[in-house]
Amino acid sequence: KQQEERIRILQSIGFSLAHELRTPLGAIYGYSSENVEKYASMLYDGYQLAKTHHLPVQNLQPHLANLVRTSFSDIRNVTVRTNRFIDMLLAYIKSQLTPDQKITEFNSGSFEICFINDCIDSALKHYPFLNEKERALVTWDQSINFKFRGNPLLIEHLIFNLIRNALYYITASGKGTIQVFCTKDKKFTRLHVKDTGQGIKEEVINHIFDDFYSTKDNGTGIGLAYSRWVMHLLQGEITCQSEYGKFAEFILTFPS
Repeated sequence: KQQEERIRILQSIGFSLAHELRTPLGAIYGYSSENVEKYASMLYDGYQLAKTHHLPVQNLQPHLANLVRTSFSDIRNVTVRTNRFIDMLLAYIKSQLTPDQKITEFNSGSFEICFINDCIDSALKHYPFLNEKERALVTWDQSINFKFRGNPLLIEHLIFNLIRNALYYITASGKGTIQVFCTKDKKFTRLHVKDTGQGIKEEVINHIFDDFYSTKDNGTGIGLAYSRWVMHLLQGEITCQSEYGKFAEFILTFPS
């Protein structure tokens, strides 16, 4: 009963937050419309023309000049992706109340042929690293690629969860790096996310995928449960192996 009550509270809060978030997301999308992008490009062309004629304009660094041309499109893409992720989270919440619908939520034309390296590339590109130093903690071996049928955003946000957890425990232990790599054999294709931070205690590891289970001070216990749900949607699985004080490795196994 406690579990059901938690899920109902999560559903209520989730739907309310989704409603409140979609309004500002819609406004942000409108502020970055193609018309606004067109006028920003016209201003940039005017700036370039002024420079060509040696008029007294403030110098704009090349990387900032490029942002003028690309930022509006990037903002629109982020708002679309965020709305789609909200849909996925709501589907996950609903699936906890109606387990029989877990698989059917994303079967209506939303699965496609994906390549794992494209998903990893997108995840690392869009993950909100605090700075370049934090980004440098993640290494990615691109030597093995494989395809699977699924939804790239589902995998991307699953990778977000794993990287976020790894960075949290690296910070807590004051050491460690994150390795992302793939393996492939005759039967299975796998994605590995391994960090050499704090690791996971033996008595904890059997519960990390349980709903609402968390050892973090401000954890919700949703991230890894969501990750397990995603892999079940793809007819795959996620497991973890760890040695406390040395490493934690999450292994995503995809169907052949």
